[in-house]
Amino acid sequence: MKKHRKYGIYLYCLTACTIFLLLPACAKKDMTKERTNEESSSQNGGNSTIKREYLKEGFIGDNLFRVIIISTEEECRSGIEDVKDKSKKRAFVTLQKYIISNNVNMKMNTRAELLNLINEYGHFIKPQEECRENNIYYFEIRRDYIKDVIYNISRK
Repeated sequence: MKKHRKYGIYLYCLTACTIFLLLPACAKKDMTKERTNEESSSQNGGNSTIKREYLKEGFIGDNLFRVIIISTEEECRSGIEDVKDKSKKRAFVTLQKYIISNNVNMKMNTRAELLNLINEYGHFIKPQEECRENNIYYFEIRRDYIKDVIYNISRK
């Protein structure tokens, strides 16, 4: 009888601990969604005039690849060149991860061609003129059938 009682207490404690651990995780998801909405409006300077299409990242349509960079006011004031370099590196790393996710090994020629593509077709966009607490920048690569171009680069 004592074994069954100990087992019941053990099961009760295990269930209570599981609920105790999972409850904050469920609540955190809801808070994260709300925070994301608040952050996106504060990143826009409290103004939600940035179109939804500009909040997308990655391959957008057949002719566009975009990464979004968010920088602090200090980075904005210290010089835009650092943010431009950061955006190019981010585009390179994102494209590199895309190629690797397709089970293709990165070769030196592939890296060089990606860098050429970024330098030749990439454009840095700074939508707002003044520096704010959070600044949004875009780095876009516009090229016809860009996904196919990336695929062909990775297969060489």
